[in-house]
Amino acid sequence: HPYWYERIVSLFHVRVRHLGPCSRNTSEQKMDVAWVRWYHYDSTYESGWQAKQLHGLHFYPSPSPDAFGFIDPAQIIRAVHILPCFTHGRTEEYLPAESVGRVYQTFDNGQYSVEESDWKYYYINIFSDRDLFMRFRGGGVGHCAT
Repeated sequence: HPYWYERIVSLFHVRVRHLGPCSRNTSEQKMDVAWVRWYHYDSTYESGWQAKQLHGLHFYPSPSPDAFGFIDPAQIIRAVHILPCFTHGRTEEYLPAESVGRVYQTFDNGQYSVEESDWKYYYINIFSDRDLFMRFRGGGVGHCAT
């Protein structure tokens, strides 16, 4: 599968100073970083054009070293529409309800509240718009086949 998927937890604008042996500039520099929660691409789930099924994802469990990370926002290609798989329900097995990684709020009955669980599985909606569709399908003007 050609892409990695993450949910952005927060964006940070930090001032850093690199003092390591390969440092060329020891003055303070501005650096933008995205704190992300990684989705795991489910390669055991039969999906794609031949299977006529959307690709599946789920979050890494929080103890995993792959659950969270920091990336350069310039490395983010674009947003993608992630659909919850309602059939399998919700779970707290990936991240505890009180985790700092749960910053997403839902608007319910006129009140904001923090999500306390995740959907167990998600689908990648490749049909959100024509540009996204062509990234997965390939063959469009200016698009590489994936």
